[in-house]
Amino acid sequence: MNYSLNADDELLIPVINFRALKDYSELEGVKFSSKYAPITNAQQEINFNFDEKGVVMESSFAVVDSIGPPTKPKYIHFSKPFYLFIKRTDADYPYFNLWIDNNGILEEEKRNK
Repeated sequence: MNYSLNADDELLIPVINFRALKDYSELEGVKFSSKYAPITNAQQEINFNFDEKGVVMESSFAVVDSIGPPTKPKYIHFSKPFYLFIKRTDADYPYFNLWIDNNGILEEEKRNK
């Protein structure tokens, strides 16, 4: 069955905005190697905006040990195709997934190095 939108049809795009902060207390006390002290705090922050213009998602993850943060920051870039899954923490399956393989829909952040 083919389906198409006609001039009288209406397509309403859902608007989704959220900010989530997750503490990973189960990582407290874990030691990655002899170079680092045990983890004292691990947190992830996600900012997500989905509307008729597209999607903007920002995610950061911070791990702190008793010595302090590393002196040189690490940059993690999603430059290859990836899946985006959104799932409630109490659900077995995601309620939204999206295969991203077009860098044209991603907003590029400019960095001064």
